[in-house]
Amino acid sequence: MKKQIVTLDEKGYQVNADRLTAIAETVLGTLSDESVLELLAERRTLEKENTAYERERDEKEQRVQAAAAERQAIEQALVELNTSITPDKDDDTLLALVAERKKLEAKLAALGESEEIVVADPIPEAEASEPVEEKSVEEPEKIIESPVAEEVAEEPAAASKPEPVAEAVAPAIADVEPEEATKKEEKVPQKILDERIGGERINMATSSADAKEFLQLLEENPDDALSRLESLPDELKKDKGFMLKVAAVDPAYAMHYADAKTLKKNEEFNVKIASMNNPRNSGNPLAEMLSEARTAPVVMAAVKNDFRNLRYAMPDMEGYTDMLEIAKKQAREKVKALGQAVDLRMFLPKALRDDQAFLEEAEQIIKDLKEKQQ
Repeated sequence: MKKQIVTLDEKGYQVNADRLTAIAETVLGTLSDESVLELLAERRTLEKENTAYERERDEKEQRVQAAAAERQAIEQALVELNTSITPDKDDDTLLALVAERKKLEAKLAALGESEEIVVADPIPEAEASEPVEEKSVEEPEKIIESPVAEEVAEEPAAASKPEPVAEAVAPAIADVEPEEATKKEEKVPQKILDERIGGERINMATSSADAKEFLQLLEENPDDALSRLESLPDELKKDKGFMLKVAAVDPAYAMHYADAKTLKKNEEFNVKIASMNNPRNSGNPLAEMLSEARTAPVVMAAVKNDFRNLRYAMPDMEGYTDMLEIAKKQAREKVKALGQAVDLRMFLPKALRDDQAFLEEAEQIIKDLKEKQQ
């Protein structure tokens, strides 16, 4: 029977991709004519579904990028407006400037709400945009809120600017006696190596029971544990060591629920997340990052992990040329492994599709493989 085309989420997209890979590896010569025709029909249907998903994901990514650009423009206008509000101006001018500032702030708040809706509302996924959610395949029962799908660009936006990560800083000791200074320095929390939590001990001062219970459940029943992640205390969502422990099981979930004002702005944390594989295929952690947090080191780590993350690289990024070469090398290997089943225009990220020389090289690889099989 011919499979009905449905709207995919990231999981469905990945299931289709896995099935396409399996079809590509099938030795058709050993099958009956009827079976071959059924496989070809199934492949066409799966490709149509994935293509539709990618198109929707790309559109959503464009909306997200447009909203980010608008937010940046409004914030810049507010900075300039605040600079112009000075005591030397007359009352009428000041009132007009204040009224204009209120309009901009209201617009910024409204934009923040719309961005939150976009992030909460999953869209179909595929390799053109970023995380998304729509249903076409079976989903785990207990997952309450699956982080946005694999390759659709989105970022959990908040109307207020994230505050810098809270770091333990030694108190000033300029006019303090040597003994007092020593005592104060001894009180400063220090990072302690702990094999249990990715090299850093969790600060369990207020949430020890919560942390221990969650980590135990994470080992025994990951699906159940991750469904409870949202309800954990904020202190744990700000704790890098704890969230990296979660990321070892599911980096997309860890990035989705990491504290937006601290961890999501921490480049070291983001680089580690970008370097991780996601065995649960729940989504792409880069899609869960703040757009401004996708720095060159973060994207480089992501591209090394999966060449398709090249979609997040910007031409003006430091190391962009190296990213391209790394992505090309991985793409060649994938094309050789998948052979004739690869639809290059769906499989390759846009930067590689736009590289005519590389596209021709990939097409030649497929052609050579086809001739060998004949």
